[in-house]
Amino acid sequence: MIKQLLNILCCPKCNNKIELSKNFLLCKTCSIAYPFFNNIPNMLIDDALDINKIDKKLMHSINTNKQ
Repeated sequence: MIKQLLNILCCPKCNNKIELSKNFLLCKTCSIAYPFFNNIPNMLIDDALDINKIDKKLMHSINTNKQ
């Protein structure tokens, strides 16, 4: 089900493909991470996080899912 959603969802900022990580939906084009709240992705641009400024512990969960 989640893979089907990833085929439909796109980054609201640039409209490119997003990827799933442990804690975020990621747009590598924008270097933005959209966080989950109560297992629901928050894809509001104003609430998105810059991948380069995320805490190292959270970044670890992103890096372990990059392949």
